[in-house]
Amino acid sequence: QGKYADSYVEVQNGYSNDEYGERRVEAVARLLIHEGLPTVYAGDDIALLPTTQVILLDPNRQQMALDIADWLNLEPTAIVTGTKQLDTDPEIIVKLGSDFELPTE
Repeated sequence: QGKYADSYVEVQNGYSNDEYGERRVEAVARLLIHEGLPTVYAGDDIALLPTTQVILLDPNRQQMALDIADWLNLEPTAIVTGTKQLDTDPEIIVKLGSDFELPTE
């Protein structure tokens, strides 16, 4: 079922306070599912961010964070290490910032 079959990723809207932010979250979730991540959720809207971040909450998912950054045309420097607060937290949170542009083929 793929190398990330048991993964859990959340995408949050820090892009904009309107439908464009929500649309980007939905598009990124679809893209990540298409790339092989089975469980991708749209999280809550967050405070607007200037730059997009990939928050790595599970140190065993470093390669997945690198793959996500690559799929979203982000530099590896977009990956920030965080800490899980609860066992139910995702392994990775993608926080879309105002700089985010959807990848094109």
